[in-house]
Amino acid sequence: MVELKIIITDLISQAREWEYWDYKKEWYSSGKNANLVHDILCMVNAKHTSDKYIIIGVDDDGVIVGVGNDTNRKKQHELINTLCSVPFSQDKCPEVEIHSFDIDEKIIDVIVIKNSLLKPFYLIKPYPMGNPLDERNIKPYHIYTRKGCTNTPINSQCEEHEIEHMWRQRFGLELAPFERLKLLLQSPFDWDRSNEKYHFHKQFPEYRIVFNEAQKGEIEPYTYFFLAEGTNYTDVEFYYHSTVIFDDRFIYCDEFRFLIPAPEINRFENYTCYYYYIRNSFKFHILNYLLIKPIDYIPRFSDEIQELFSNRSFRIPPFIIFDTEMDLNEYDSFIKNEDNKILLNSIESEDIPFESEMDKRDVLTNDRIKGMLKAKAIYDYWIKKIIKKY
Repeated sequence: MVELKIIITDLISQAREWEYWDYKKEWYSSGKNANLVHDILCMVNAKHTSDKYIIIGVDDDGVIVGVGNDTNRKKQHELINTLCSVPFSQDKCPEVEIHSFDIDEKIIDVIVIKNSLLKPFYLIKPYPMGNPLDERNIKPYHIYTRKGCTNTPINSQCEEHEIEHMWRQRFGLELAPFERLKLLLQSPFDWDRSNEKYHFHKQFPEYRIVFNEAQKGEIEPYTYFFLAEGTNYTDVEFYYHSTVIFDDRFIYCDEFRFLIPAPEINRFENYTCYYYYIRNSFKFHILNYLLIKPIDYIPRFSDEIQELFSNRSFRIPPFIIFDTEMDLNEYDSFIKNEDNKILLNSIESEDIPFESEMDKRDVLTNDRIKGMLKAKAIYDYWIKKIIKKY
């Protein structure tokens, strides 16, 4: 959220529109849903490979006018309901979010169109329904995009070479092997997982995952959140043909019942650490793959750990998932800031798991478990109280 506000502020300051951002002085009225859908189609199919933004409450010259009194404002669920009524091919509609920001004492709304490799997005019926010859309708099987600051006209479609580029993106043909592996991992059921020591992609068997022999390791504090304590690890190698393109240490939890990539660790006080993943990092994709949780769309700052580990542990391990590297840095500065010490000490965390077993564990281990819970409680506070202002 912090990073997004910085991005939007910068785009407004440029006082011009371009391929991945567009200004709108006001919200689309209910009678102009076709314009809204057309703009989203053009954005999501644009060549730019990151998220796109429709910035509402800013005129064509980049002057902020605000949307505080706009009676046509939509909430996120209203926008999603609108898109769900649109006849997209294969019922796959673009992923969108709505965020509001106070900039220069005026409220603006931003429709974030998430980057997707499922291009091209297009319709299989006219929209809105009615006279298919109506020039104001979005045409079925027409593919729209955005070049520079210009959308493909609603009664036309983009050029053949642009459509070819979209299909190549969808099939990962323009990705380097490592990036394509990240894409393939997002569809865990497309892999042959019948051998616990060896996985390969069914359609592209040149992509393989090899799990080496497990070894006993030092007990990590998060293993105490599972019914069976203890830590075993294995070195996992990801192959493209005969080349290892990624390898890392992975941790078996709950007596080999499931496997996770070792989380990243940051220390914030003595021996107290927090354990985390960064969304869309390679480790995060692997975590979803190993727990068989395809990540189609998870709202930002949702309790993804709860979703990932539900029904798999006695207590949900207090891992933290950061949306971006910038969010990680913001949180790390917050938790280590001496000026926040009194506030942080007042934040209560959950009781440690298996509290009756505390006497059987050494003091350092108990402190590390308490530290994980404390860091997660501080993170929850940070999200609700600090990030909320953005």
